[in-house]
Amino acid sequence: ADIRAAARRQQLDQTQLIGQLTVLQNEGPASALNEAEERIARLREEIAAERLANDATQLLFTTLRDCRNEAVGAVIGPVQRRATDLLERIAGGRLGSVECDESFLPKKISPDRLPEPVEINETSGGEQEQIHLAVRLALAEVLLGGQRQTVVLDDILTATDDNRLRRVLAILDETAERCQLLIFTCHPERYRGLTDATFFDLETIHGRPPSA
Repeated sequence: ADIRAAARRQQLDQTQLIGQLTVLQNEGPASALNEAEERIARLREEIAAERLANDATQLLFTTLRDCRNEAVGAVIGPVQRRATDLLERIAGGRLGSVECDESFLPKKISPDRLPEPVEINETSGGEQEQIHLAVRLALAEVLLGGQRQTVVLDDILTATDDNRLRRVLAILDETAERCQLLIFTCHPERYRGLTDATFFDLETIHGRPPSA
């Protein structure tokens, strides 16, 4: 009987010991390793998701950039050619062809008598406003594609000499047959040569501000 009791006690102690070892194993390095592995797995999933989102953003950016470049490339050539034609009518062939940047701002001209293109800021004030006007009218003509829309111009002829001014007014008259021109200016007398132009004095319409 004593032997059987001792055997039961040993079996009970063994069971308790196994239970303690199991608890220690669950709470020990193996458990920490399992938690670390699970955390690593979650981080890998998050990194993969971030990479996927980044790749999608990069693809969208590249696609939009390529579409924009394609659209600009399809328009900029006709705009430059038309601007060159208009500038030749205004200033003769002396200023040569017009080159625009990707924002359709005039960047350079290429006079025939010079070996290298000339930056726009190296031309006179009158020439600069004539070049800008030629580009804006050309851009409107190319983009509108025959649709009658409104083109707004703001004091475009403050430094142009009288001879070229007459040529510009003739071009504006032609442009007004294809679109509506709205010109803001502090020098309305310079536009009196326009055919069928209607003049509005904003100070008269809204009333002059009171004197100080």
